[in-house]
Amino acid sequence: MRFLIPQDLRPVVGSRFLVRSLKGLTGDRARLAAAQLGMALSQQFERLRLLDDDMKKKPPFLDFGIQAVTLRNGVQLKGIDIASKKDAKLFADFVRDIDSDDDTEFADDPLMAVAHGRTPRRPAPTAPASPLLSERLRVYVDDMKRVGRAPKNILDTQFTLGLFIELVGDLPIGQIQSAHFRSFFDLMESWPANASKKKEFVGLSPAEVIAKARQGDYALLESRTKEKHRDRLASFFNQMVREGVIDRAPHLGMMHPRKAESEKITRTPFDPAEIELIFGPAFQPWATKWPHRFWGTILGFATGARVNEIGQLYVQDVEETHGVVGIHIRASQPDQRLKNASSSRFVPLPQRVLDAGFLAFVEDVRRTGNARLFPNLPLDKNSGYGDALSDQFRAYVKKLGITGRLKSFHCFRHTLITALHNEHGFPATVVQEVTGHERSIPNGLSHYIQPNTLKARQEAVDTYGPPAQFPKYESGMFDAELKRAVIVSNRKKGS
Repeated sequence: MRFLIPQDLRPVVGSRFLVRSLKGLTGDRARLAAAQLGMALSQQFERLRLLDDDMKKKPPFLDFGIQAVTLRNGVQLKGIDIASKKDAKLFADFVRDIDSDDDTEFADDPLMAVAHGRTPRRPAPTAPASPLLSERLRVYVDDMKRVGRAPKNILDTQFTLGLFIELVGDLPIGQIQSAHFRSFFDLMESWPANASKKKEFVGLSPAEVIAKARQGDYALLESRTKEKHRDRLASFFNQMVREGVIDRAPHLGMMHPRKAESEKITRTPFDPAEIELIFGPAFQPWATKWPHRFWGTILGFATGARVNEIGQLYVQDVEETHGVVGIHIRASQPDQRLKNASSSRFVPLPQRVLDAGFLAFVEDVRRTGNARLFPNLPLDKNSGYGDALSDQFRAYVKKLGITGRLKSFHCFRHTLITALHNEHGFPATVVQEVTGHERSIPNGLSHYIQPNTLKARQEAVDTYGPPAQFPKYESGMFDAELKRAVIVSNRKKGS
């Protein structure tokens, strides 16, 4: 380190500069030693002046300089002149202050930090608050509506995620972990089947439903139903990842049930004895009360169509094309909906249905001024037109002694599929075109394999039968009910 000797002391010292070693010191220690050495030299220079009688006549002063020193924060000091003890102390304090690691003094004053040669300390970044589950559910449901998802799909999604929020809490979505999923599905092991349709659970919170169910002997959810809850939650959290709301879907950390367990049969076909009961002597008294009971049940059995697909039919959906009479399953009206794209199809009607007088019924509906084929069925904005027929059919078969939990209108669909595939040996693609399932063709071949012809579908439904004898329809049999539907419809339009 080189120090400039004050001019008046150079004759006494015998040099312009004084060089001193810092003895291997580096960094902070070297800088502090240099400041201390400067302070000590200033004191010695003052003593030298006092020893000289001639200097006593002059005002004592300090006059030395530091050519250059670089502090650890990059600040370089040059041409420092120290003319008094006060100057030396100020310099030492200044070096100690400006070269300090402690930024707390200027933490709240960036201008002072800059003035002292420091980089203003930036506040630590704070992670944005994670939105609540309920907030993201609202956005998710709005998106589902925007892209035209089926109302029932939206309703089911709201139900599942609403249950999840009620049972694990309306937490910030970023805090949801696999443990929350495990807790939810542990609770769902005690959730009663069809809880919303049981009056003893009406008005109870989800936690209260579970507590009550644990005290009684209630049928619980089937594996497939729990799998549907899992699928809806997975779809929601996967979408949150795609949108960047969360980094990773928390359900991915969970183990899933074995495939064989999750695919347990949820519906079974009606066996021949059950079919004989359904269309036996009890059928006509029950079915002739409403047109949807009579023809809705026959169409479900004959075509394997879903109950809502039948309930939403319009007169114009019954058509003869290329010599084949059938029904269009489609969404050509505002109140019609499809489960998926594959559901849209034309299903030929077996000759046995036509022989029972179906076209005469269609003409009666048209003559009475109804647009819908089954105008007495009410519309549920969430599930469509099928609920009333499904519930009435379920009550009917229970009175016949068909009481199994898995026995419902949907079993007609299983009956047709099983018969066409197992008993009659029709290819899966033909069966799928009749029932509206997605065709199971390997990737890459779907562009080359064209759909089976209408003739193939007609052959399938005629071969199937269906295996039952139907009562003969007489024209005008449902005129009273059909005219009542027109009156009700006009009243609704008038209001």
